[in-house]
Amino acid sequence: MPWLAIRNCGHALILSDCGEDINADFLTDMVLEFAKIATRFYNAVSEFPFVYKEKQIRSVVTPALMNSAKVVFEEQPALRKAKGMKGISRRNGWIDYWVLVERMTYLVELKYAGFSSDRNQLTDKAQNEWSTAINQLSISKKEANQLAFDGQLATVALQIMPIWQCRDAADSITIPPKEKVQEFLTMAREQLTPQPNWSAVWYLHGRLQNSPQQYDRKFFNYPGVMFFARLEKRA
Repeated sequence: MPWLAIRNCGHALILSDCGEDINADFLTDMVLEFAKIATRFYNAVSEFPFVYKEKQIRSVVTPALMNSAKVVFEEQPALRKAKGMKGISRRNGWIDYWVLVERMTYLVELKYAGFSSDRNQLTDKAQNEWSTAINQLSISKKEANQLAFDGQLATVALQIMPIWQCRDAADSITIPPKEKVQEFLTMAREQLTPQPNWSAVWYLHGRLQNSPQQYDRKFFNYPGVMFFARLEKRA
């Protein structure tokens, strides 16, 4: 699939294996909106909002979803399946987003982890967060039917993973080409278990990479932000 140009923000690459029964177009729209909102944030304060943790990245994800869907509701109450000493039980929980797109309802569980361009593998944190997101979407068929607005529902484990470079000096940082960032996407996608059936990467515009960010005497560059999702039709 070709790279999509995002004016003044960079480019995005989308890879989908969801099949015809699940429409993931809203995730593509979300990535494009994420890039625009994060770029607007950087233009205003010269920092990126995606370099901290999950709570901070919601300030970008929530409006990006709202610009890509009909309705977005945060912290949806739900009964989850839980394995215990006495077998499968039910417990109360909250799912990060209830999203309505046309007639399809999506339950989205959001996770966050960083990705170092100097490593050739994911961190344990990245895999653990991914597994947690999938487990937190374990709901019964009855619960899925109750949460579906118009009879159709899919769960979405969504992990956002900024790519970062760290150097002792700003002039030691080199901007990688899009092809290298695509390699990171492919590598991370193949290492996640279970594998995502949808993924994307936003390759930041060159001007957004020309001024490395300084934290604790180290210099950081963020050439891209990766997105991984596993969508499953539940109702």
